[in-house]
Amino acid sequence: MSIRFIYGRAGTGKSEFCINSIKERLSNSDYNKLILIVPEQYTFVTENKILKYIGEKALLRTQVLSFKKMAHEVFDECGGRVKELIKESGKNMLINKIQKTGEEWLKGIVKWILSDRFLKITLNDTTQ
Repeated sequence: MSIRFIYGRAGTGKSEFCINSIKERLSNSDYNKLILIVPEQYTFVTENKILKYIGEKALLRTQVLSFKKMAHEVFDECGGRVKELIKESGKNMLINKIQKTGEEWLKGIVKWILSDRFLKITLNDTTQ
């Protein structure tokens, strides 16, 4: 197993170099898995480029990962993650549920505050 770092300014051919290297390694008879680590926002674009330039055979042995996804893969493989993290969609659902519940609760409070009973209790408490 080896690690190769490719870095440089935008437009210098880093992606092209990586795709050509993947294509070359796929033509070899060894069946090692190839991992390309890219920034989070470029994973989908890079997968599409590999599919376009190399073809479907690349998908079987090549994996495009972000650092975050790679960390999850390592934790899943080696352990270390104690609890399952809630995903972004789960967070949105939870916040939405809290908003709905809070809305109903506030409607009940407002209804009670506007009632005559609340007024009597408040007036009685403030005069004592």
